[in-house]
Amino acid sequence: MVTSSNDVPHEYPTDTDRGVLDGPQQEHILVLGDRSVINQGVTSNELSVAAHLAREHQRSTRKGACWLVLPVPQNVAANAPQTLEQNQDLITGTDLFVVMIGHTDALALTPAGEWERHLTATLSAAREMLPRDARVVLAEIPRLEAPTWWGRLGRHERHRRRLNRIIQRHTGTGSATRTMARLAALPAAASIGSPARERFAARYAQWAQAITAALATPDHT
Repeated sequence: MVTSSNDVPHEYPTDTDRGVLDGPQQEHILVLGDRSVINQGVTSNELSVAAHLAREHQRSTRKGACWLVLPVPQNVAANAPQTLEQNQDLITGTDLFVVMIGHTDALALTPAGEWERHLTATLSAAREMLPRDARVVLAEIPRLEAPTWWGRLGRHERHRRRLNRIIQRHTGTGSATRTMARLAALPAAASIGSPARERFAARYAQWAQAITAALATPDHT
């Protein structure tokens, strides 16, 4: 999301990057991504996408869950493959692997061909580490919200759509099931009168629901 510098809370959680929800047959959930879409603006990783997703999993399956947030350095896809390689011990036991990269690259107008190479390398590295039956979700890059003064929004929005078409091409293929999760932008009405932290937490909860829904009804188009 692009907002004014006075509105965006430039903060990230400093607490533990993982958690456990009690229950049988615990599923390991890992969210790899750009911090601006996985845990920016909240004071605890308990309000991150990964934690919300674990709670959605517990509600829908009555099973336990272990969740982990794995940010990509500098929030760019170019650093995602190396991040996986450096954390292979955390990847190998993952049951649900969620990739949320592209927001910063969309704003930076990273060339689409270059960005796709990084995404492909990320998925290839993950495939080598993940269990054979692991589920993989590629979350689309959410719509960029911006105030009216952001004159270049149209250019960034077109690039975001271009990168999302690349994500769509990479779902439903490979040895692991890949599903695309479509993420709606935070409704404007939801942000009126609400503290920024609450808006970010609500957005992450909404996206966790979208990811859970995508897993239930895979879209391989």
